[in-house]
Amino acid sequence: MFKAKIIITVKAGFCDPQRDALEQRLREAGDKLAAFETTAPGKSALPAVTAPSSAQNSPVLPAGLRIGRYVEFLLDTDDAEAARRQAEDFCRQRLINEVLEAFSCEIEPLSN
Repeated sequence: MFKAKIIITVKAGFCDPQRDALEQRLREAGDKLAAFETTAPGKSALPAVTAPSSAQNSPVLPAGLRIGRYVEFLLDTDDAEAARRQAEDFCRQRLINEVLEAFSCEIEPLSN
């Protein structure tokens, strides 16, 4: 048995209203994000973004900000490659719009 961990994001170049709204809220709040850092499940942290010394009074927005969805589900197979194929097929057929969205898939074996 395997667990599929899926991260779905809007492809680069497409409008991302959730990201735009978050960026606007960050600008309006005037928060100083001197060491903004985020971690996606199962991924390493993005590098911290620090304010240049000349911009001490203006908010810093993190570079490459993306909004997405995280989905987990179980796959009843003993073969890791079969589990990956099943997860990727399920994503393409049921979870994402391939025109607008991309996904990454991580397969994790579950101990019995």
